[in-house]
Amino acid sequence: MKKVIAALALGMLIGSAGSVIAANSETVQATFAQFVIKVNGAEQTLKTDPLVVDGTSYLPVREVAGLLGFELDYDADTRTIDLTNNEKDVTPVNQSTAAAKVEEWVSLRDLMAKPGLSITLGPSDQGENTLSIGKEGSEPTRIYDVVVPQQDGTAEKSTSDNKSVKLKFEGGSILLPQDFLDRIGIQNQ
Repeated sequence: MKKVIAALALGMLIGSAGSVIAANSETVQATFAQFVIKVNGAEQTLKTDPLVVDGTSYLPVREVAGLLGFELDYDADTRTIDLTNNEKDVTPVNQSTAAAKVEEWVSLRDLMAKPGLSITLGPSDQGENTLSIGKEGSEPTRIYDVVVPQQDGTAEKSTSDNKSVKLKFEGGSILLPQDFLDRIGIQNQ
């Protein structure tokens, strides 16, 4: 009988502790929302609808990580979410709607051979090497502080459209990413 009373007392204690915690917890008003989610241009579907609280959207991190090609590990002891991606490029989960995005590079030499483009590399008014590229007769986009290094590699450079571009240097040549060329309206045919 004493064991039954002790068990009942313990159950009531645990139950009342939950009530105290619930009474001190903050409540928020949230609405479920449906968004169009695209990964590399391919529309994806979430199994769980996102929540919107005070104008901020909350998406299920495990699903979004999966859509982006990441693995998610959660450590409950430290409340740590660890996202890892061992792939070089993010591949959409739904392969039927989009091909994997592969980074394409175009050499500056190949671009200079194209008619209708204006390309210059030289010192700017401030004395730094600037690469200007655009269609003839239009305002070019400038890439600032372009210096070809002695070793191959990549470098992030700022541009005149207040963005940046990653340049690749290979064998003394400058290569530009096709997505940058698309951004400034130069198609690689």
